[in-house]
Amino acid sequence: MLISREPAGGRMPEDRLCRMLAAAGSDMGLDVIVFAPEGVREERGRGLVRGWTLAEGGWMPLLAPVPPVWFDRRFPRSPAEQAAGARAVRLLRRHGAAPLGCALPGKAQVYAALRRCRALAPLLPPTAAFRPRRLAGLLKAHPAGLFLKPAAGMQGRGTAALRPEPGGGIVRIAGRTMRNEAFELRVPEERLAQAAEALTRGRPYLVQPLLDLRTAADEPFDLRLFVQKDGSGRWGVTGAAVRIGRRGTAASNLHGGGTARPALPFLAAMLGDHAAARLLGEAKRAALLAAREAERAFGRLAEIGADFGIEPDGRLWLLELNAKPGRAIFAEIGDDAGERLAAERTISYGLRLMAAGAPARGTPGPALLTDRRRKRCMNGTTAHSTATMQEVQS
Repeated sequence: MLISREPAGGRMPEDRLCRMLAAAGSDMGLDVIVFAPEGVREERGRGLVRGWTLAEGGWMPLLAPVPPVWFDRRFPRSPAEQAAGARAVRLLRRHGAAPLGCALPGKAQVYAALRRCRALAPLLPPTAAFRPRRLAGLLKAHPAGLFLKPAAGMQGRGTAALRPEPGGGIVRIAGRTMRNEAFELRVPEERLAQAAEALTRGRPYLVQPLLDLRTAADEPFDLRLFVQKDGSGRWGVTGAAVRIGRRGTAASNLHGGGTARPALPFLAAMLGDHAAARLLGEAKRAALLAAREAERAFGRLAEIGADFGIEPDGRLWLLELNAKPGRAIFAEIGDDAGERLAAERTISYGLRLMAAGAPARGTPGPALLTDRRRKRCMNGTTAHSTATMQEVQS
């Protein structure tokens, strides 16, 4: 397991996840080694990793050959950490190690790939590349507001909701900085483009209509489905939770101070038992299809987090996919069995790749779309949704 940095104070980054994987690996006869980029080295033509393994409840250092399969859990906080991680990955690949799954590209490319599937297209919000001078026109077309998000962001960082205030003339912008700090400001409409440019700082951004995805208490929320491959290479839904952000903020991510609740009881209170069960089933089918479509477009994947928005009338939106989903939702909702299953599926799929001699460059694996599934996706009977925004192209 490749992490971003070495442990501090005897704890690993994502220490709970590391321990869960180590325990699951031990049960299946596999040694799980946790290592940082600095620990990947080459000596006399051999690839080695200096890392840690769990023994008697503590992390013990060891030096081992490069593992045949590695699980990428890097979340670099600086250009130096990004560069160190890239160097480590090059060395791992040079010595035949294969990633458990590949990374997804930016949100625009993922959106374009999913939109080519006619069964998924109606679930995708209209999305356009951010252009400051177009904001005023987009606000007129979508008077409820707009939502801005980085094209390569994660954990809700850098997101912002733009809402015109009653009476006109002023736009309220609320969101989170790239340092994940909440902010709110009011700007005159004529200064909206400049304010948005200051927020984005030249980074690629996407803009979408501001959907009504809030609780009755004005809290943003979404539905996160945790989707994984198992030891047979088949996709399945391991867990589901509703994530609820702080009142008045733009995103519901747990890293931004949000909380999580079990999905079905929350949806049942919102929509009723029958509608909630139907909607959750629809979301699960869409998440599994999205995982297969993303894999077909970008290469082998092992797990994704699929985020859905739900409007008060039950309208379902597929907001985005995350190839490195966090697992804090399991602990947050008290789903110990789901958390253990998630760890077991990670190890089981890794063992499958090892047994099959996994390709080293994240090429599509054994659980890609069958011809029948691909035909159904491309020839679905549901038409594309119309939108006033110019759709993002990959």
